[in-house]
Amino acid sequence: THIPTGLIVSVLILLELLVVVGGWKYKDNLMSSSTLELSNISNTHQLGLVMYTDYILYFQLAGIILLLSMIGAILLTFRQRKGVKKQSYFNQISRDPASSIELKNVSQSFDNNYSGSNASEKNTSTITLFENLDLSINQGQSYAITGPSGAGKSSLLMLLSGLEAPTSGQGNFINDNHILTLDNLRSEIGFIFQQFHLLPELTALHNIALPLKLRGDKQAIKKAEHWLEKVGLLERANHKPSQLSGGEQQRVAIARALVFSPKFIFADEPTGNLDQHNANEISDILFACCKENNAGLIIVTHSSVLANKAQNIYSLANGELTKNSSSDSVNEQQVEDKQATSC
Repeated sequence: THIPTGLIVSVLILLELLVVVGGWKYKDNLMSSSTLELSNISNTHQLGLVMYTDYILYFQLAGIILLLSMIGAILLTFRQRKGVKKQSYFNQISRDPASSIELKNVSQSFDNNYSGSNASEKNTSTITLFENLDLSINQGQSYAITGPSGAGKSSLLMLLSGLEAPTSGQGNFINDNHILTLDNLRSEIGFIFQQFHLLPELTALHNIALPLKLRGDKQAIKKAEHWLEKVGLLERANHKPSQLSGGEQQRVAIARALVFSPKFIFADEPTGNLDQHNANEISDILFACCKENNAGLIIVTHSSVLANKAQNIYSLANGELTKNSSSDSVNEQQVEDKQATSC
């Protein structure tokens, strides 16, 4: 059974106080007792009594020294913990075991209803996006999923995030060595969309702070300000989305997705509405911030430039998911260079 360290220390301090106070009181009573007639005790016994009281004094002094040492250790530990608490939460790297997402034998299909030659006739066909698909996503790694339009990339993203259920197969969220359903993943994910999806009535600052406020975080504004600074928009804190450029809006969206330190970030065409210059800047910020915060990054994109920045590149086409063999040493060095941007 685990016994809290604080309880052990408290018991030891109480014992030390009892020894010190009790020993002192016993010595006083012994020396001032009216029934003790030293004149009737031999010199040898008197010497023994004096030595006995001295031993009590030495024991008390040792107890006092030990007590002061323990108090000093407690104060030192408290100051160290207080110092850790004062460290910005943004600079703390999680030491929790890495989480992962697993899809096993997953298939996704949907019914397509259409009218026949007769207007009253309704026909139904089944469209299958993919079958028996397996995929593992690890926290702290980056992934890109490419493929033609209509191949099911966005549907796969929704399955991985736990926001949709597969037609068949199983999805698991492995957290702290516990195997959970993907429903338990929803509080651990952030989303970045092609259309930004910022609330138009809120400023950039309050768009970022919103996820924290919904979680009851009293430091929501302070943390949102920090993230605005990280994405280079602190001077635009009080601007609403309509007053921001596309690139600036996507920076706000990145900050909003990462502000509550999720384990995984899902990005659906995050640079699709941006020019090449802004797309490069946004992608560099996105990869750097996810790497700094040890978040897994899963991107759906048509851009080969964006996809090549990921550590793992997959292609989804004709119902099959294949991993591209682009992780040679030269490409890995290029990825590291591109991810050198600080968040």
